[in-house]
Order: sequence, then C-alpha cells, then structure tokens
Amino acid sequence: MKKSADSFDVPQPAPADSEAVFSQAVAAHQAGKVAAAEAAYLKTLEMNPQHLPALINASSLYIDHGKFEQAQRMLDQALAIDEAQPVLHYNYGRIQMQNKMPEAAVKRYDRAIELSPQTAVFYSNRGIALFELNAYGAAIESYSQAIALEPTNASFYCNRGNAYTHVQQFDAATADYQTAVRYAPAMGDAHFNWALIDLMQGRYAEGWARHEWRWKAAGFARDMRMLTQPLWLGDAPLQGKTIYIYPEQGLGDMIQCARYIPLLEARGANVLLEVPSALTGLLATVSKTVTIITRGTQPPPFDLQCPIMSLPLAFKTTVETIPASTPYLQVSSEKRASWKARLGEKTRPRVGLVWSGLQSHLNDRNRSVALAQLQPLFDLPLEFHGLQKEVRNADAPYLRHLIPHMEALHDFTDTAALVEAMDIVVCVDTSVAHLAGALDKPVWLLLPAIPDFRWLLMREDSPWYPSARLFRQEVQGQWDPVIARVRLALEKLS
Repeated sequence: MKKSADSFDVPQPAPADSEAVFSQAVAAHQAGKVAAAEAAYLKTLEMNPQHLPALINASSLYIDHGKFEQAQRMLDQALAIDEAQPVLHYNYGRIQMQNKMPEAAVKRYDRAIELSPQTAVFYSNRGIALFELNAYGAAIESYSQAIALEPTNASFYCNRGNAYTHVQQFDAATADYQTAVRYAPAMGDAHFNWALIDLMQGRYAEGWARHEWRWKAAGFARDMRMLTQPLWLGDAPLQGKTIYIYPEQGLGDMIQCARYIPLLEARGANVLLEVPSALTGLLATVSKTVTIITRGTQPPPFDLQCPIMSLPLAFKTTVETIPASTPYLQVSSEKRASWKARLGEKTRPRVGLVWSGLQSHLNDRNRSVALAQLQPLFDLPLEFHGLQKEVRNADAPYLRHLIPHMEALHDFTDTAALVEAMDIVVCVDTSVAHLAGALDKPVWLLLPAIPDFRWLLMREDSPWYPSARLFRQEVQGQWDPVIARVRLALEKLS
C-alpha cells in the first residue's frame, strides 16, 4: 500500500545541523539580538539536548537579561553532563548573588577557581560576594588575585578600592580609584567613589567637583534630567532668573540641601523646587516664596536648572562654610496642635526612635539595626516613640516596648510634628536624622564604622546640623557598644 505524504519517515537531524543552528545563536548573541539568540539556543538544544556549549551560552544570556530561573535550568542540565566546567559554577554563583545568597556564591566561585585558577573574573566575582558578607579583608585578597591576572582591568581596582574603604584604608582606596581612572578615564563609579573619600575626609573643594561624576555611576541615571536649559553651578548671575531645582537620590538628601533654597533667593532667583510627594508640605516651609512642584508634574518655564545635590558645589561649600543655620524647616501650628492632642500629656521624657531604613538601600545591612538590639534602652524611665512608618516583620514583637505611629504618619509634615514633640531623637542614618537636624531637634545618630560621607570622620558633632550628636561604631558591624553608650547618655534624661 502506498503511504500518504504525511506518513513518510522524517530524517532525524544530523549533528552538523545542530552545530549550524548553534553558530547562528552565537552570532545573534554577539550582535545583541537577544530574542533570536534565545530561540536559536533552544532550537539547538531541541536538536541535541546534550549540547553543552548551548547550555552554557544560554545560561549566560538568561543571567545577563535577568531570567534567573531559566538560567538555573540550563545550568542544572549542563552540570549533569559535565560538572567540571568552571563557567557553570561561575554562572551559578552569579545567580546566587542575584538571589542574595553571597555565601553560597563564594562556594561556587571557589569551585570555578579550583577548576580554572588563571581566570581573573572568577576571583573578582568572589571578591564581590565576600564584600557582601562584610569579609572585606578576604575581598581585598580576592580582588588582588584578579588584578595580578589582569593588571589593567579598571573595574577590579574600583572594587578593591571599595573594600579598602570599608577597612578604613583610605589612601589605598584612593590609589585604586586613581588607577581605575587611569585605565578607564570615563569610569563614573571610580570617580564617584573617589569623590566620596574626599568628602568623607573633609576635602570638599575636590570632592564636590568630582561628585559630578555621579551621573555616569551605577544607579544615578534614573535621576538624571535631559534638559535644554543651562546647568547652573554657581557662576551665572541669578538676579531675575527662574531656576529649576530637581530631586535626586534619597529623601534625606533633599532635606539636607533644602537649606540652599533661601541662598538662591538671596541672589535674586525665583526658585522652582520639585520634590517627592511625601515632602511637598514640609519643604514648602523652607521659604515663603519658593514654588513647590510635586515630582512628576511639568514645571512652568525656567531659565536655569540644577539637581539639588549639585548645590553644595555651586555655592563652593567647604566644611567651614556649610550654611548651618537651623531650624530651616517648620512645623505648622495645625500639625503641632493635632499631634499634641494625639500624644496627650507628657509624664516622662519622650525619645523618638528610628532603627531601620528602606531595605532596598544599598548600604542597609550596615546602617540599620534590629529593634531587638535596642532592648537595653527600654527599661529606662522614658517614653519611647517609633518615628518610622515601615516596620519589618522581625521587629514586630518588640513594638510593645514603644508607642508606634505608623498609621498616623501620612507624610513628612506628620513626621516633623512628631519629631518636634520629642525631647530627643535617636536614629540610624535615615531621612529622619536630616529632618530632626533641620528642625534643630536634638538628634543622636547611630553610625556604622564607615559612615555616609556627610558625617565625616572622627568627630561627635556635625557641621551640617548643630543639634546632632554622633555615636559611631568602633568596629564595623558591632552595634552593642554604640547602644551601651547611648544608654549611658539617656540615663541623664531620666
């Protein structure tokens, strides 16, 4: 009997067919044609499920484009074929870093290094994972091994400079940033991190100028505005001009640099100040004539523009010339009365607490504390109030030691009124620290051993906020001695 056309046996693809498709995948991958590369890699694997290079390349493609589950499936298949391929362990480590598992990533990078001890990027990525574990000495060693293998790789020097910073070897860190810039003159991260070292050590003239490189550093592009109006950095006259000041970075940065708005007006400028919605009511109090624009709203016409964190450079700010007249923000009489009624009659000194910030903050693991760590304070005869709106699940059982106000804090006008009602504010490095300082409220700031640049080094006061007292870690990560010193200081209030 004659077979129908669709019943003939279909020849199975020969191995050469899968190789041809794989070559197409590689070409598309190299050309940045992600969808075509993915389709061709999958077609290769459909034709030959044991095609190890396709599994490896597909895993890399998926990782580079944030498809970590798909990448892991590729890696699991590949490891079942050949566990001794170093790039498989390297890629697994990259996935584990994305999943916030640096300890597991270190083990994967160790295995990759064992299999290929001359591959510099394996040491570099192990350094990144060790850095996330606060193992800075080990990270420095790992970066140094990478540099020995690739002595002109700028990113290796930049990363090692970050690790040197965290062990307070600032000269070594600066030298690494300088070397990075020598090999990659346009590397924004190296310039920016170098700026932070300068600013932290009080070298403001150099630091603020180099701080302008932030726009080419990772994470800053989202705040950059593509505007046609001239950037004002202090030289052009402002008399009769309208200048648009727009937000960047965090809420604390906005509060800190709002002090410059009256200085702009003193030079004759009409100021348009764009602010995040949570700050609109609060920052309107910085001046009676400033025009507040809620973020996302189209501003009216303007002549000049400046991102708010460039104002210290524009005013040639040094440690000695910081405009530190406080308070420069105010609480409305309505909010003051509302919170006075909410809090009731005071029977003990009131202490406001902020123990953690946003978990998404890049340095959150160093700046925040668990509420449980503040327990040594809670037996003092004081009335403790929670000043933060967000509370992590692990902190919830300890809220019984204080009076929380999460649901009543609608925006920073409420937070400001609550701060004003306190006798003292004790907080980690969040926007509330800046708020308390801007309101001239006594604020005790708990700082990690390597603080944010604005708190400088080796001092208990802040030239930015006369009402601030700084309690610094002596050893990175050790909060208990800091909290013990705070307790001794609080005993004088009770």
